[in-house]
Amino acid sequence: MSEKIVSQLDQDGYFVAAVVADESPLEPGTFLMPAGAIDEAPPTVKPGTRAKYTGKGFVFENIPVPEPEPGPKPAPAEIMRAQAYRDEADPLFFKWQRDEATKAEWLAKIAEIKARYPDAPAA
Repeated sequence: MSEKIVSQLDQDGYFVAAVVADESPLEPGTFLMPAGAIDEAPPTVKPGTRAKYTGKGFVFENIPVPEPEPGPKPAPAEIMRAQAYRDEADPLFFKWQRDEATKAEWLAKIAEIKARYPDAPAA
């Protein structure tokens, strides 16, 4: 039995890899094609390109550059404001409770955070 190298295609007809087709033990001269393979010699594919089988041969095309995925959306102002309250205002509140800061310092920090992260305008 002999074998030959054929072309494996993906579901869209693009060349994937060279594969081996074995000769049929029952029908000499007939080769058993792996699923998705065609009886064509594998193409030489240059970097940055891909080969698509058209039924008459391979055509080469540039590999499309994927669109960059959008980055994460910024957090809504209310989430950012709540985090700032926890990180900045709450410690001042507890210092005020222990007479280590003034109520005015705490309220000033709250006003600063509200100014930094204003409410979203009403729709």
